[in-house]
Amino acid sequence: MSDAHISTIIERCASLSRDAGFVVVIDLSAVAAADEGVSIFPRRLAGQTLTPADVAILQALLARHTLGRAGLLAATHDPRKGDDDRSAKMADVRISLLRKKLRAAGISIETVHGVGWRLSPEQKARLRAAIEEALAS
Repeated sequence: MSDAHISTIIERCASLSRDAGFVVVIDLSAVAAADEGVSIFPRRLAGQTLTPADVAILQALLARHTLGRAGLLAATHDPRKGDDDRSAKMADVRISLLRKKLRAAGISIETVHGVGWRLSPEQKARLRAAIEEALAS
């Protein structure tokens, strides 16, 4: 896939995101490999506004069995901020804030001691249903 094609995809997704009230997440490695790297998340879920970091965490939790601290920090790192967002404490803060937002939808993120965090299969199903409902409205 050419750089021009990727740039066009990013521009279209950014435009959709601004205009329609949802966040488009692009995994460029997956787009290049199989054109399956685009996910759509609502900007609001159960009355709570999701940040780009929230969306990145949710996408990682949906895709993996468990999400460790390093994986969370890699998913949410913004290179424009330098290394300010890569502290271990930042991972804990992001999970804490996201848990509060998800509580309104009855979704909970479990702690796997010594490993990281996960969504149980039931919680993943609940999250997917909440996402579909938010996108439909």
